[in-house]
Amino acid sequence: MTGRVLAVVSLGLCAATSACRPDGTSPPPPPPPGTHVGYYVAPPPYGTNGGTGTTYDPWDLATALDGGHGNTIQPGDTVWIRGGTYPGSFRTALNGTASAPILFRQYPGERATIDGSLRGDGTHLTFWGFEIMQSNPLGVVDRVLEANTVNGRFINLVLHDAGFSGVDMADDAGSGVELYGCIIYNNGWRDNIDHGVYAQNATAGIKYITDNVFFNNYARGIQVYEDGPQILNVQVSGNVSFNNGTISSSSTQVNLLISASAVTSGMIARDNLLYFSPGVGEAQLRFGNYDTSDGGRQSMSTHGPATRIIVIPTPRRGSRTAPPTASTAGRRRPGSAARTRRAPAARRQRGCSCGRTGMSQDGRSSWYTTSPLRIR
Repeated sequence: MTGRVLAVVSLGLCAATSACRPDGTSPPPPPPPGTHVGYYVAPPPYGTNGGTGTTYDPWDLATALDGGHGNTIQPGDTVWIRGGTYPGSFRTALNGTASAPILFRQYPGERATIDGSLRGDGTHLTFWGFEIMQSNPLGVVDRVLEANTVNGRFINLVLHDAGFSGVDMADDAGSGVELYGCIIYNNGWRDNIDHGVYAQNATAGIKYITDNVFFNNYARGIQVYEDGPQILNVQVSGNVSFNNGTISSSSTQVNLLISASAVTSGMIARDNLLYFSPGVGEAQLRFGNYDTSDGGRQSMSTHGPATRIIVIPTPRRGSRTAPPTASTAGRRRPGSAARTRRAPAARRQRGCSCGRTGMSQDGRSSWYTTSPLRIR
């Protein structure tokens, strides 16, 4: 009887406050007033679309991403995202400026979680420090993040359990975008299709994938690929990628893939640590042209339990620019002259002019390629 009385009281409180969750439970209490300068967002039921955006009258997340009630948000503003769960699929197309980006940031000391997805369009926006996940990935069936903001920055996010790939970078959007310092795991369910990040680029700018951690994604950890006419200018630096593809029974297990059946230019992979647990994994890295006439073979691949990959561009023939130094490449005696030679035939493929390649006994390797790498 006591349990029934408590249930009736709980339902009565929900009805009285209009703050009931779909499962009939009450939400946690609202966060204490914030002290940082900027606008404020709070989870349901405390954030609303008619608020003023102050700590005492916060917006809901969708309203803030749309510019705030009355289009209040301007370049240079900061929006603090208070702790709690924000269910839904969200999108923003706001525009900051190069000198005054708009910042969406988790409030310090709290945990803000989007249970759904976020699509970032617009220009000069920064998203910093919160979590995006899907509690029902087979029901949502979407990426958790579409990083297509021109000169956008996606920093220190935790991205996991997406129905599709964790992060998508579209080919025709997001010039200059950067994915930095994020943890990306357990994404996808489709063999050889869903990755930690799926990056494409046909824009004039460089896209950056920097200092992230990828693991246990359904296919590849990092996939830079395009089946259109060209793929341009993606820099993959300082990432840790391990055990990707191992949660699938049929995906090709690759931690880092930079490959396309298209003209490829401006690819750089530098200082990435790739790892498979003993007994699992097929290739740490695949790099180069995807030759559809040869069973889909890439021009290079490395295997082994742990591999540190550096792909460093060397000057074009006739350039006076100095080649990589021993401190960056680690493959020559200090002060010695640069020397490149055509790769062995087993590592050549049509249109791929690969430079010096080395692999030491501990599985570490350094590759030099022409810059920009063009594969036709």
